Amino acid sequence: MVGKRTSSLHWAKEQRGKGAISNMPDENRVKCAAAEPANTLNAGFSAGDSEGQITSIEFFCIFVTCVMYLAAYGVAHLLDLPADSFERARLLFTCFVCFNIAGAFFAWRGLRCIPTRGLVHEIAIAITAALVCAATANLLDLWFWLGLGWTLKSTNIPHLFFMLAILFAVLGMFKVARLWHIRFGTGTALIYTGVLALFGILVALSDLPEIGAGVLAKENARDVISHLLYGVLNSLVAALAVCNWLHSRGRLRPGIRTISVGTFLLSLGCILFAILSARHSVYLVAAHPIHLLLGVSYILIGLGVFRTGFTIIGVIDGMDDRLPPVSPLIDMFGEHTGWNLYNRVIRRIQSSERRLGRTLRENIEKSVSIQNLENSLLTEAQMREELSRAKERAEAASSAKTQFLTMMSHELRTPLTAILGYSTLLANPPGNGIDPRDFGQRIRHNAQHLQQLIETILDFSSIETGRIRLKKARFPLDELVSFGRSIGEEQAHGREISFTCVAPGDGITVESDALMLRQILANLLGNAFKFTGSGKVGLEFQILETALRICVSDTGIGIPADEVDHVFEPFFQISAGKTRSFGGVGLGLSIVKRLSDILGGRLTIESSPGKGTRIAIVFPEAVI
Repeated sequence: MVGKRTSSLHWAKEQRGKGAISNMPDENRVKCAAAEPANTLNAGFSAGDSEGQITSIEFFCIFVTCVMYLAAYGVAHLLDLPADSFERARLLFTCFVCFNIAGAFFAWRGLRCIPTRGLVHEIAIAITAALVCAATANLLDLWFWLGLGWTLKSTNIPHLFFMLAILFAVLGMFKVARLWHIRFGTGTALIYTGVLALFGILVALSDLPEIGAGVLAKENARDVISHLLYGVLNSLVAALAVCNWLHSRGRLRPGIRTISVGTFLLSLGCILFAILSARHSVYLVAAHPIHLLLGVSYILIGLGVFRTGFTIIGVIDGMDDRLPPVSPLIDMFGEHTGWNLYNRVIRRIQSSERRLGRTLRENIEKSVSIQNLENSLLTEAQMREELSRAKERAEAASSAKTQFLTMMSHELRTPLTAILGYSTLLANPPGNGIDPRDFGQRIRHNAQHLQQLIETILDFSSIETGRIRLKKARFPLDELVSFGRSIGEEQAHGREISFTCVAPGDGITVESDALMLRQILANLLGNAFKFTGSGKVGLEFQILETALRICVSDTGIGIPADEVDHVFEPFFQISAGKTRSFGGVGLGLSIVKRLSDILGGRLTIESSPGKGTRIAIVFPEAVI
């Protein structure tokens, strides 16, 4: 396995140099290729990565920092500002705060360049947070001093941010050690001891031990003690950084080196700042060149994060779908760590694929279950709706049946009672003065009425069961007109109703079912006379090209607007109920509607309560 990995490493490096892309001959056989540098900034970083040398961008940033501070120092000298003056301290301390902010900005830019979240991203976040906290502390010092007019370094608020900065820096160093599986032990302790010893020598060579008792009485005693503490704590950060630098491998090592150098210089600057604070006034310390060392240290730490970010985007193309490439991981983290990361990523990808497969299967099963449930609910809802409609139809049929039986019993009983009564009188005459012919005429009238009821029911039954058949034949229109006129005149005889019949001239031939047309006329005229107590009933025949139009109008009781749509329903009567005052079974207009549909006619009705009703039927293609 080691041999295979070594050969794969050499092969990947050769292919990266050639720009070729092929299958890596490792156990995972994942396609990978080295990405080109992302931009010109990264090209500046890549120049010294292999040897861990300082890059052109790092050199340029440090050079600009030194030139800017020396320029500010020279301006103060040209203006002949005293060393402990407020103006000199304001100029040089503001310049130092700008360097601190620039270092935080570099770290933030490097953090944004890291394309994916992971341990490297967490390291960059921790170190960037440390720089931001330090910049915030120095900005607060500057604002309290220049903005609010307080004495410089006279509040504890900035010290809280400095402590947060150190905590974030320690966290970042431990995450770096976790990245390369570095264990801090005796070597780290020796490095820390050596750094502390160096700082102890500096303190011993200064006047700080001699004036130690007087330090506590000085105005800036808190500043002296705090920076001594910062120096000791930053020495721990520097020791951890140096240990990480010594044990790190790959192309991320130069970034860690830059951070380590910056942290060491920051620790040294804190010690020197504490020594100067013990010996000089606040303004003299604020204008001292020691701030150049502190500013350079902040710039170096920020550049370390910046370099790490651009190293990652220069090695790995986040838009490449062939990730993870093994050779960039080896370049960044070293062979052993790179292979471990590569295999870990592969395992995570495989585990994610398995989880994704299970999730997809579960989602499909859930979708099928949901679909089945929806179908079941839909079927159940449809069944309930069908049952509800069937119940309504059954209730309506039961109600219609009850209404029909009640109505028929009344309609049939009336003529039967009259027939039985008059026949009894004929069989047993009560005495003289009785005319048998009058009784016989009354019996015949009631028998005809009974016959009409029975024939109406039989006709409707024939239509409903489909036993009636359409039989078209040609016949003169005059026959139909004469039939309608005779019915109207017979119905109007002896009543206060005037009947009119309007028809075209002779010689018109109609092709239709004469029996059905007569039955339609009989029912329409019967209804018109039945519901007209006094007034007019009219019958009109019109020829519309090849269509025949039959219209029956009356001035009877009319039909309410909400009942017009129901008058063609079987057994429906406007006067149904306790106020029923007209005979019949309510089938006349229903028979008319069904017969007109069989003949292909178009039926329209117009009615107003108290004014009358007008029913017209147009039979197309009926006139020859």
